[in-house]
Amino acid sequence: MTIREFSYNQIHRNPYQPRLEPDPQKEADLLESVKKNGILQTPDGRLDPNNKDETQLRCGHRRLAAWHKAFPDKPFRIDIKELNDLQMSEGGIAENNDRNDLSAIEKMRAIARRMKDFGLNQLDAAAPFHLKTAAAVSNLMRLGHLPEKTQLLVHRRLLPERYARTLVAFSRIDPKAVDSIALKISEAKEDRDRVNLLDDFIRSFLRKHGRQILSYDTWPLSWPPNQAKLTPAPANAPKGAPAILLPCTGCPFLFDWKGFPTYCLRPPCFAAKEILWKEKENKKLARADAKQKIKARASSPSKFKKEKPDPKIAYAAEAERLIKIAAVPLAPAIPDFLVDLLHELFCGGYKDPKWKRAGLPERKRMLMAELLDESEIVPHQHYNVGKPIKTIAAIAALARKLRIRLPKGWSAAPAGEPKKSKKGKGK
Repeated sequence: MTIREFSYNQIHRNPYQPRLEPDPQKEADLLESVKKNGILQTPDGRLDPNNKDETQLRCGHRRLAAWHKAFPDKPFRIDIKELNDLQMSEGGIAENNDRNDLSAIEKMRAIARRMKDFGLNQLDAAAPFHLKTAAAVSNLMRLGHLPEKTQLLVHRRLLPERYARTLVAFSRIDPKAVDSIALKISEAKEDRDRVNLLDDFIRSFLRKHGRQILSYDTWPLSWPPNQAKLTPAPANAPKGAPAILLPCTGCPFLFDWKGFPTYCLRPPCFAAKEILWKEKENKKLARADAKQKIKARASSPSKFKKEKPDPKIAYAAEAERLIKIAAVPLAPAIPDFLVDLLHELFCGGYKDPKWKRAGLPERKRMLMAELLDESEIVPHQHYNVGKPIKTIAAIAALARKLRIRLPKGWSAAPAGEPKKSKKGKGK
C-alpha cells in the first residue's frame, strides 16, 4: 500500500465503472463536506498500465470531482495497490451497488461487459449485484433488447422496470412503436393510467402483428421437437419464414402475458408451421383409415361391401354451394365501413392474400359467405337435421328480414352466379 499524490490531469476513471452519468445533486452535497472536512477516506486505485506516471481510480470518483471543484490547484491523494482488471471491475460495482445507486440499465451493461471481458457466465458476472437466481439475471439482461430511448427512460427511473420487461417482446418487431409508448407511460402520473396505456398498446400490437395460438386448433408449443434431425420449412412457406423451424417454447417471438392469450409475433413462421402441421395430421388420418379398412377386410373378406357415400357429406357440400350463391345478392346489405371490422372480428387479425387483393364488392361477398357459414341461422352444420331444403328456407327468411329480393330460382344456379329472373323488356 502506497499513498501518492497526483494532479487532476493524471487521474483517470475506472475503465469498468458501471455508472453511465454522474448525479449532480449528490456531488454538490459532497462538495460542501469536502470544503469543511477534506477527504476523510483516501480512495484506492492502480497505476495506469500504459503510463506509470498516471493512475486509474478504482473508487472515489465523486470525491475526486468534489476535491477538484473545491481545490482545483491541489493534488489528490490516492492509495496505490496492485489490482487486476477483475478487481477493478468488482471494486467499481461495489462502490455504487452498496448504496443501491445503480439503475437496472447500468447493472445490465456491467454484467454484459464482465461476461465479455472475463469469460464469466451470467450468474458469476452478476454475483457482485447479489442476484442469486438465473431467472433474476435473465430478466435483467432482457432489458438489453430495448431501443436506446426506452433504455434511457429506464435508466433515469422514468419508466418502471416491470413495464420495460413487458415491452421487450415487441422491441424486435417495431422499436419506434415501443419508444413511443414508453414515453407515454413515463409521462403518465397515475399507475392506473400506465396500466391502461400498456394494455391498449398490447391489444393493438397483437391485432396488427400477432397470430393467436389456440390449444385446441394448433400444435403443442414443444413441436417440432428440437432433435438432431432438423425440421426444414415447407417449400410453399410464405416469405420471411425461417429456413429451420424450432419449437415455440423459449422463442423470443412468443408472447404469453397475464390476461392475454398466447400469441406468435412472427406470422410467416406461424404459417409455415401451420402448413406442416396440417400435412402431418392429414397423413395421420390417412394411416388410421387405411388400418381400419385392412382390419375390416381381414375380419370379413367375403362379406366386405363397398362403402356407401355418407349423405351428411353431400348435405355439407350442397349447403356450401347455396351459401356461395346467396352471398352475391346479400352482400350489398353490409355497410362499407363495417367490412374490414367484421372481417377482423370473425376471421382474426390475419388477412388472407385473396382478401387483400380483392376489391370492395368481392370482399363483401367473401364476408357474407363467412357470416352465413358461422351463423346459427343456416342449419347446415347439423347435417343430421339440416338438409339443403332447410338451408334454402333459412337463407330466404334472412333475405326477407334484410328486405332483399333473391333472384327467382337462385338456389338452382351454379355457384357464384345466381340465376337471373327472366323479365320482358319494356316496350
